[in-house]
Amino acid sequence: MKAKKASVLDFYGIRNFAIFVTGFFFITTLLTAFVIIPKINGSIESQYIKDAQVELQLETELFIRFVKSQQSILQDLAKFPSVTNAVMLSDGSTLAITDLLENVVIGGEKGRVVLQDIEGTVLIQTTNNVKGVYTYEQS
Repeated sequence: MKAKKASVLDFYGIRNFAIFVTGFFFITTLLTAFVIIPKINGSIESQYIKDAQVELQLETELFIRFVKSQQSILQDLAKFPSVTNAVMLSDGSTLAITDLLENVVIGGEKGRVVLQDIEGTVLIQTTNNVKGVYTYEQS
C-alpha cells in the first residue's frame, strides 16, 4: 500500500510541478509580449529618431555650406566689369566674357554657367548639358 501511496504522491508532485512550469511559462510569455517587447521597441524607435534627426541636421549643414561656397564663387565672378556690362546689354557678345566663363572652376570642376541679361535671354551658356531650363518661357 505504501508503494501505491508513494506513486500517487509522486504523480501529484509531477503534476503540480508541470502546472507550475506551465503557469510560469504563460506568465513569462504575457509579460514579454505586453511589457518587455513594447519597451524595447520604444527604446529602439526613439534612438532611431534621434539618429535620423542628427543625420538630417548634418546633411542640412553640409548643404548650406556648399550653397554658400558656390554663392561666394559666383559673387566673385559677378564683380568682373565685363560680366556686369554683358548683363546690362552693353557688350554681351565679347570674347573676353566667353573666355572668362569657359574657364570658371567651381568646386574643383569646370563650372557650368549660364549668363542671362536683365530680360532673361541667355547670352552665354558654357555647356549644352546644363541642368534646367533658363529661358523666359519655361515649358
